[in-house]
Amino acid sequence: LNGSLLAVKLAKLRVLTGNLRLGFSNWMFDRADLEVYELSGGVKCMKLSDREIDGVVILEPKGKIMGGPDASLLHDRLHECIERNKRKVVIDLGQVDWMNSTGLGILISSYTTLLNNDGQLKLANVTEKIQSLLTITKLVTVFDTYDSVDEAVRSLK
Repeated sequence: LNGSLLAVKLAKLRVLTGNLRLGFSNWMFDRADLEVYELSGGVKCMKLSDREIDGVVILEPKGKIMGGPDASLLHDRLHECIERNKRKVVIDLGQVDWMNSTGLGILISSYTTLLNNDGQLKLANVTEKIQSLLTITKLVTVFDTYDSVDEAVRSLK
């Protein structure tokens, strides 16, 4: 198995294991806060946590959004929200260091997934780096962005 396929298979397995920590080859998964580490180079890919405010799910990625296991984490979490009938989502980008083109694709996929399921997605705390990516790619015309999570939540009421 290549690393990405293995990550996806283990990502699905980790949901069934509660807080059990799994390690295999170069990847380690911790269900407690859905962290994915690439251990061989010590590079932290992304940490994803969530909370809820007034019925709106706030997803809080931290680190770099670069694709691979990051995509499956966010994708799985969005589908969990949809299954729980939570279709109003804010992604708080305030602690995202960087995002490459694959990361932008993850945001677009998230937006489309929610839209296709009668949901809404807003972005909050967009950093200067990510704002410039959204501007260059003209995605500022697609995403509603807000300076704070509270503003984004209010827009969904």
